[in-house]
Amino acid sequence: MKKIITIFAPGIMPQKSGAGANAFCLARSFSALGYKVNLVSFRWCDSPFVEVVDNINIVRIPIFYGNFFFKLFSYLIILPVIAFFLFRSNLSLVFGPMQGYIFLILLGNVTGKKVVYRSTMLDVDDIKSLIHKHGPYLSPLFRKLFGLMGGYIAQSPAMTSRLSKELPGFVNFIETAQGVDVEKFHPTDSLTKNNYRIILGLSSNVKILVSVGYVIERKGLREVFDVLSEQQKDLEFLYVIVGEYKPSKGSYMHSQKTEMFSLYQYGKEKLGEKIIFTGGVNNVVDYLKAADIFILNSKKEGMPNVLLEAMACGLPVIAKPLLGVAGYILHDGDNAVFANDSEELSESVKLLFDKPSLALMLGVNAAELISKKFSIKAVASEIERAFIKE
Repeated sequence: MKKIITIFAPGIMPQKSGAGANAFCLARSFSALGYKVNLVSFRWCDSPFVEVVDNINIVRIPIFYGNFFFKLFSYLIILPVIAFFLFRSNLSLVFGPMQGYIFLILLGNVTGKKVVYRSTMLDVDDIKSLIHKHGPYLSPLFRKLFGLMGGYIAQSPAMTSRLSKELPGFVNFIETAQGVDVEKFHPTDSLTKNNYRIILGLSSNVKILVSVGYVIERKGLREVFDVLSEQQKDLEFLYVIVGEYKPSKGSYMHSQKTEMFSLYQYGKEKLGEKIIFTGGVNNVVDYLKAADIFILNSKKEGMPNVLLEAMACGLPVIAKPLLGVAGYILHDGDNAVFANDSEELSESVKLLFDKPSLALMLGVNAAELISKKFSIKAVASEIERAFIKE
């Protein structure tokens, strides 16, 4: 009989969630390794409650927002469903602090079912942040609760360090960035790149800069708009923002719609015809393969899927040196150029425009790193060795 793996994630397709996209990608890799895989999430919009995609059993639990009674009713549905899948699984992976995740950890410990938690963002849901989230009086309780985990996946050395300081005796963990489907995300030659531009209706005569993600302040886009606005007279470029800026009412990002649309308007005001907002799309890879430079100016991230995917496509990266990413995935002058502030961001853009050989070298090194260490197959195999075949 096949062993069963269940991945619990707060948001999956059709929602544009990095953790959800990675959860599905990982699920496919486990399926290819011979496991039966369930992917359990929440129904945020008009999508099927149950479906099978690429041999992955997807279950979306209904969830209700509003007053206390609506939330209570949600938990009366959520807890039995996640308990059902926990009992049926040989391994349960929890991606981030989704509703009911503490219940899963406790129930897994009591019943002997292995529950492995994976943090998704530093300073938000790493072990230190979760333990101290509710203040000093409750932190001892949460330290004990997280000590009951069946395992832990740290996405960076920074997350590992925080785990070790908060739970010094906890040893059942691995450290790895999420994997990338390198069969889908890989470098292309100039002819293929141009074909993607034609298909997407993008210019073939200018350099294309790209950023991927929700159009929110945390992504640092306002600063990028300002920098590129100052350079648009001297540099021929098109800046493409691949990500939602006008969320539908059913989206879990709907509460940030005002912020998102304000940023969209600011970008259009600053860059006019030199900027394109695609909105939410299902073909991010096409835009990466059409682009010349990837910009990540986020103020806070975990380990961004889109960064790893851009690197896998061989794009040179301009990035803010984020804790947990810089020195682990990104190395200044080797596979990326770091930009701490607006001045350095401006200099980095000019540098990659002026030195195409440097841009090429950065992209080649980036793709090589992802292919060797962070393919989704390699990451799935590491999780398998650590938590199933230990």
